[in-house]
Amino acid sequence: ATAEDDGVVVTVVLDVNGAEPASYLVVLDAVSFTEIARARAPHRIPFGLHGAFAPSATTPGAAT
Repeated sequence: ATAEDDGVVVTVVLDVNGAEPASYLVVLDAVSFTEIARARAPHRIPFGLHGAFAPSATTPGAAT
């Protein structure tokens, strides 16, 4: 690697908009964020603590 962003970004995507919800392992180019590869997981992988966003207005006791 020669540049700081030389490489790929690997993430799990949960698609809930299709007829049947599915999870995918997605590989993106680190420079352009274009999709390089996608593999369907054998089961759904739900959102975890680090994959969810909750604005402070809806989170009891959250600091503003």
